[in-house]
Amino acid sequence: MADQRGLGNMDKSPAEGGTQVRDRIQEGGAQSRDRAQEAGAQGHDRDQEAGAQGRDKAQEMVCQGMETASDYYQQGRRQVAAVEDTFEDAIRAKPLQSTFMAAGLGMLLTLLWKKEDTASDYYRQGRRQAEDYYRQGRRQVAAVENTLEDAMRTKPWQALFMAAGLGMFLTLLLKK
Repeated sequence: MADQRGLGNMDKSPAEGGTQVRDRIQEGGAQSRDRAQEAGAQGHDRDQEAGAQGRDKAQEMVCQGMETASDYYQQGRRQVAAVEDTFEDAIRAKPLQSTFMAAGLGMLLTLLWKKEDTASDYYRQGRRQAEDYYRQGRRQVAAVENTLEDAMRTKPWQALFMAAGLGMFLTLLLKK
């Protein structure tokens, strides 16, 4: 019996036996292909369903986040309004004191924003200005010296008499 099932009839020719084997293989291949296609379709359907579920879950989370953010925003608005009302009540109760406090706060903020010059800054500024004045004075004295030298070289007698007159004038001033 084993011979009959495995090999079929011995009466058949080898070509017919090969044809039967080929047909069985093709039938088995077709069945395998059909099963693979069915499994692929099922997998595809499961993937689409999982993707839809994921998308729905993400949309639900976004909606919840938006609701939470909106709630926090409304709470913040209410708290700001409450603080604003409290400040208004305090200002109406003591307007002069509130004005002075606001002015003091403004002064404090100004002092914090503006850097005050320190004593060392004033010293550096004064030293730079003194150096600048000294250089300017030296240039002016040098210019006067050059002018006097030029005048003395061109007109030596006149310069000599002017110096003598100036000396006499200074002597008279110092005697008094």
